[in-house]
Amino acid sequence: MIDRLVDRSRSRPHTWSSRYDYICWSGLTDRSYNARLLPALPYPEQEALCTRRPPVAAVAALFARPPGTPQRMCAKSTALFPAFAQYLTDGFIRTRISNNDAETDRKRTTSNHEIDLSPLYGRTETQTAVLRAPPTAGKLGRLKSQIIDGEEWPPFLYDADGKVKAEFCDAAGVPLLDSPLGLSHLAPDAKPSIFAVGGDRVNAAPQVAMMNTLFLREHNRLAAMLQRRHADWDDERVFQIARNIVIVMFIKIVVEDYINHINTSDFELRADPAVAWHANWNRPNWMTVEFSLLYRWHSLVPQQVVWGGLACDGKTMLLDNRRLLAAGLADVFVNVAGNGAAAIGLRNSADFLFGAEQHAVEQARINNVAT
Repeated sequence: MIDRLVDRSRSRPHTWSSRYDYICWSGLTDRSYNARLLPALPYPEQEALCTRRPPVAAVAALFARPPGTPQRMCAKSTALFPAFAQYLTDGFIRTRISNNDAETDRKRTTSNHEIDLSPLYGRTETQTAVLRAPPTAGKLGRLKSQIIDGEEWPPFLYDADGKVKAEFCDAAGVPLLDSPLGLSHLAPDAKPSIFAVGGDRVNAAPQVAMMNTLFLREHNRLAAMLQRRHADWDDERVFQIARNIVIVMFIKIVVEDYINHINTSDFELRADPAVAWHANWNRPNWMTVEFSLLYRWHSLVPQQVVWGGLACDGKTMLLDNRRLLAAGLADVFVNVAGNGAAAIGLRNSADFLFGAEQHAVEQARINNVAT
């Protein structure tokens, strides 16, 4: 059945990418840009469509809730669903963000094009290296962490002066980890709670940071178990094997829990790679600009949440891990699961995410995404 479904579309490698609106060698090979499923919009036969497209603001307005209208809630999902969705997609749907040429950057990506838990382990070997704990005190293969009130958490990114800690910088003092997104909106008293992690979006909200903390603890638990069972393994092997296991666990959760939760068919999907070994469609992944834009499910995020028994606006949760640290990981999962997800659909996004909806429409236009 999977073969039949996949064979209905064109198999990878993709013909086009967001680097150019036409086919060329660089467009076929430069994976710092997204691939395309469809040819770019401004082809001669599509020029008429370009002139008929409504203004960006008019399209983005379709996502905004009318004033005084309560948010529609999802009858099926708790807030664990958007929390996991964000943690998953932030690892491989990654628009390049910088202060240079914004339009060019929004055609580019920093994705590895894999589900590789880069929010935990980093996108590059350099980032992975600074997130790893040195093999001291007989502890091999661990990720850096700290103990607060008896619980294990990622280390903090900033020192007492508000600067990135030296251990996360190169010899010249240049930070090696991606800077957390949205720092311009960060409350000064929340800055000390920002974690040093592999992804620039992990600190976006405590609901996302809790996911990363869970997998960090699991990596270190597995590393300790592997070290006990294999006394002849060195630090590198313990780390790499623990990482292998956690990534496979994560993929199994993605397929067998997350995707099956979305799945509306009469059978459940299983994370069994054997189906792909000899399949004609088995090719290296390359994220497409269309998929990246379709996966912006902002309307899932609730406007109002109940946290520790108190109602609060979701906007107040952004870029602040203090609630996470104060409650503890288990209680935070209970808190998040106790809130419903909002419903996917138009005119239902939280007001603090309207800017993200508009940026998505703008990004589609910048990338000449076909209708």
